[in-house]
Amino acid sequence: MILAGVIEESYDEQMAGYYSSKEYIDNEDQVNAAFNDLLAALPESLHDKLKAVRDAVNKHEADLASNAYVTGVYTGLTDRKGFMKN
Repeated sequence: MILAGVIEESYDEQMAGYYSSKEYIDNEDQVNAAFNDLLAALPESLHDKLKAVRDAVNKHEADLASNAYVTGVYTGLTDRKGFMKN
């Protein structure tokens, strides 16, 4: 659906400001520090596995947030006085 693609693009645009905010950067710093502490405590043989888990979780969470945004916007548009209803 073309509309979903446009909404997904707007998600990236809307989140750009948040990604550069102090709140987001501070949170990322805390998460990265905790991850690096855990990584340092593990044998090197497990580093790649832990990084793969982190990457999978990050992708899952990003996909979930994007899907929720698209669904929310689409639902908001279609619920307004029959706009775009079949």
